[in-house]
Amino acid sequence: MKTRYVMMMVLCAGLLACSGAEVYEAPDLHLTDSQGQTIQLADLRGQWVVLNYWAAWCQPCIVEMPELEALHRNYRDVTVLGLNFDNWDDDKLNAFARDLLVSYPLLPAEQFAMLEVEPIAGLPTTYFIDPEGYLRGPLLGPQTDKELADFMGVTLVS
Repeated sequence: MKTRYVMMMVLCAGLLACSGAEVYEAPDLHLTDSQGQTIQLADLRGQWVVLNYWAAWCQPCIVEMPELEALHRNYRDVTVLGLNFDNWDDDKLNAFARDLLVSYPLLPAEQFAMLEVEPIAGLPTTYFIDPEGYLRGPLLGPQTDKELADFMGVTLVS
């Protein structure tokens, strides 16, 4: 049953990736993560930016977080940003990140309202900003680091 579910998710992700969804240039957002670090999307040009929408009450989101951590640590030219739907303050986000061993930046999802993506249909949902600055996606449901890397065509750090 689990294998069937995973196969369906991979098929759906592939169909979404090839669906010809509207692609547009992402605005240059100035963001602040839960550690107080400033992130400017324009500074990330030349690499992939993974925008993962999640919530603590979403079990598939929690299951996906180690995969995102692996992507963050093991692939070149990739920045992962976790966009939280729980409306948590920085202290709660930081404690959550420590508990789950998440080192990629976590931010409140509302900082990304200017991206003007379609309403999020479910969690987790992942969008991408490609190296040229264009918004791509979404992929719905939990993904593995390999599936995300294949979507972006990135390579492991050697």
